[in-house]
Amino acid sequence: MEKIQGIEGTRITRIYSAKFYFFKYVTYNSTHPDFYYDMFPLIFTLGKVPKSKGGAEDEGGGGKLIRGLNFHYIPPKMRIPLLNDLRKISPDLYRNPVAFARFFRPLLWRLRKYRPARVCYRHYDIKHIRGGKVLRIHKDNWDSLLMKPRVEHFITSTFGKYASERVWKNSLREMRKSGTD
Repeated sequence: MEKIQGIEGTRITRIYSAKFYFFKYVTYNSTHPDFYYDMFPLIFTLGKVPKSKGGAEDEGGGGKLIRGLNFHYIPPKMRIPLLNDLRKISPDLYRNPVAFARFFRPLLWRLRKYRPARVCYRHYDIKHIRGGKVLRIHKDNWDSLLMKPRVEHFITSTFGKYASERVWKNSLREMRKSGTD
């Protein structure tokens, strides 16, 4: 077991679908004035982005995009209910993670009850993961980690702090806007 920012998990070299991962992530995007991101994302992975959809690969093995739900973008009180909704989906996320991810991705955009998942859906470029450490969180620890306070660390492209409460407020606004289905 290893730790990043006090979060304990198993250090891994491959990322699989329907599992929680925690890592340090640093990226740059100075073109958008309201740009902010989570430097320590806790993502529930939904697979890699295929090459045909922008998941380009370079010769060094970097440049691969993974997609997932960063639960830090939604308020803590909404995290466990969203995870419980995911657990109810068949195919089962524990026994059939690849089938689960393939089945869930289209549902994410069609069903109203997954609006919280829509606002926390993100792509992560593997080459922006810092320190070479990616921790897989054991499934027995998912619920407690989702409720752990102050794990998220939102920053701007110039590395200024961005308040979690402000992110959650923006996410709630986005959920209300996307409620037209």
